Amino acid sequence: MITTNELRIGNIVDCKINGLTERRSITAIGSQDNVYFGDITYTVDSVYPIPLTAALLEACGFKKNEDLRYSNIWYFIKDRFTITQLRHGWQVSYGLYDSIAIIWEGVLFVHQLQNLHFALTNQELPMVIV
Repeated sequence: MITTNELRIGNIVDCKINGLTERRSITAIGSQDNVYFGDITYTVDSVYPIPLTAALLEACGFKKNEDLRYSNIWYFIKDRFTITQLRHGWQVSYGLYDSIAIIWEGVLFVHQLQNLHFALTNQELPMVIV
């Protein structure tokens, strides 16, 4: 489950209702823990975070490092993001290789990466719902 204070408009999440799961982009966050997806409203109890995976990083425009010594590293050079796969999640670094300014460890979900990207660049992370 997820709480509404972690969410922003534009975050992509999984919605589960009646045994079905749909991946949707949030269009509004209302009072009383309601989350809106266009004309559809879900309570936050039906909204779940999407685990961050290599396939989703590719869908966001990240490229895998081709050097086999660093095969767990993904980068998004346009916005100076580097993402490293760790055992307990992902580490997100922001800055240039020789002067990394900010590092977060334990990023587990797509909405967390979306929120970090927006906070640092004031732009939405290019995202494809997959």
